[in-house]
Amino acid sequence: MLLQCMKERGGVRISFRALKRAQTELQICEAATGSCRMGILELTFILVFYAVSAEIHKFGWYKHIYRENKKPANQVISFIDDIPTGIYNSKTKIFKYINGFGSEGKLFVPESIQTAHCQICEALRYGDYDDLVKDTNTTYMNDDFFFLQFVKGCELDTESGTVSSFTYYALNGVHFMHVDQKISRWVSSHPASQRIVQIWNKKFGIYNIISEKECHERLQKNLDWLYSKTDTPKVNILYREPDGTDPSSLMCHVTRFYPRDIDVIWYKGNISLENEQIRGETLPNADLTYQVEVVIEEPESTADYHCVVKHRSLKENELSMVWAPQTANSKIITWICVFVLLPLIAGIIICCIKQIKKSHSQ
Repeated sequence: MLLQCMKERGGVRISFRALKRAQTELQICEAATGSCRMGILELTFILVFYAVSAEIHKFGWYKHIYRENKKPANQVISFIDDIPTGIYNSKTKIFKYINGFGSEGKLFVPESIQTAHCQICEALRYGDYDDLVKDTNTTYMNDDFFFLQFVKGCELDTESGTVSSFTYYALNGVHFMHVDQKISRWVSSHPASQRIVQIWNKKFGIYNIISEKECHERLQKNLDWLYSKTDTPKVNILYREPDGTDPSSLMCHVTRFYPRDIDVIWYKGNISLENEQIRGETLPNADLTYQVEVVIEEPESTADYHCVVKHRSLKENELSMVWAPQTANSKIITWICVFVLLPLIAGIIICCIKQIKKSHSQ
């Protein structure tokens, strides 16, 4: 829906309160555990502009500038794919690696250098913020509040070896302007940004777009660290009886997995049902692992169905769970257990209790 919204309207609107909440949750998580994943909103802003797959990896920085007590404030999150690797904000003025990133020293830029870089960029980005607000305030929005989102980075396709850079700006949740790397120019995504785009194109070189060589080197060095970040999927099979409006169905619910890329396929015996099954969206959990549901409708009660899951975290790369439907005979056995064995067991227990009481009274 968010991607469709961007395609149709040329922008993505994001709640200011939701943004603040997502960032607060990230800060609490980092402070308490030292380990947390990208907030849902930051992740959405980053992923909305380009495809995600097992072969494509990216690194970069997400920045959020806003006003706090009438003064500009900002937060910076560095990331690889959808995992935050470091955090900086204008209150602490210190950059800190998180999620175990930076533990191998020589592969990473020291925190002190990252801190200095963030502090220098802070003043420059406040200038960007003021320019955009002044320009937009007369043509587009009121001045109740403004917040600027900025994402810059690059991606590497490990299959083809191709590298590409990206730079996007959004103001008050609306995709505003971006860099077209092919022509090395800023491109306006909203009428209110046209004048500022013309100005920025005159000084394009100062924005230090990430080079293909730098992108390739950084990602290649960090792929081993990235591949170590995995969570194994948990699989449950649920059967739903027909209810008059909906047919019976089998659902394979796969959850708590990371990374996001996963294959889930229903089989009937040895026959794949990939073309018949209904797959829902892959959604984030509260702990920012992922979950997905895959459904088949009107399963045969006597057929052999099993759900096969393929994921990078699995040692054998595959997990299979079989659905065992209750046949008529198994239902009869169940009722025998309920109406015969349980009363019999209860009777034996009562007799034993009476016998014990009788022996104590004597």
